[in-house]
Amino acid sequence: SSSTSPTTTVVSGADNTILTSITEATTETTVETTSTTLAPAVPACLPGVWTARNESFAEYFSTTMGVLGEGEVVADGVSGSVQVDIAEDGTWTVTHNAWTMSASAPALGATVTITIDGVDVSTSAFNPDGTYAFTEVTVGSAVTFSATVGGMAFPVPEIDDSPTMTSGSGTYTCSGDELVLSVDAPGGGGAFILDRTG
Repeated sequence: SSSTSPTTTVVSGADNTILTSITEATTETTVETTSTTLAPAVPACLPGVWTARNESFAEYFSTTMGVLGEGEVVADGVSGSVQVDIAEDGTWTVTHNAWTMSASAPALGATVTITIDGVDVSTSAFNPDGTYAFTEVTVGSAVTFSATVGGMAFPVPEIDDSPTMTSGSGTYTCSGDELVLSVDAPGGGGAFILDRTG
């Protein structure tokens, strides 16, 4: 009887390279890469440096303080400045540079001086429908009050909920270099008007 011996095939180095190339070609996989563009946290108009108009800031502050303090407060003069840095992620940094309002309180027959100095930081959500809200407010500014009646020092009642620009909610308009925040607040609220300065 006869028998058949197994056949052994030896692949040379060159042939092995060819086989490897064929294998890689037939098993090649194409991977498609997609990218997602995230919407900005705030409208494109907002990021930058702004300065609050002192007159609007004083009007809002006096209106709100009058309601909270149960007496009218009329702004007579304003000095200092309020600078607002708005980041693309919605963070607002508000720097009060010795902002001072001199006002009168007719119900008390008094002259009142209110000073705000320091920095407040807040996160915000500004929506396409024209509404906004501030959250996670960190108040680092100091608000001080003094008053005189007939030249004599007069104690000013402590106010637990003094207004800040970066608190609460309301509506806004932003056009070119002007930003207006209409605030929902006691007494009908008011509006902060800011001009772009950087």
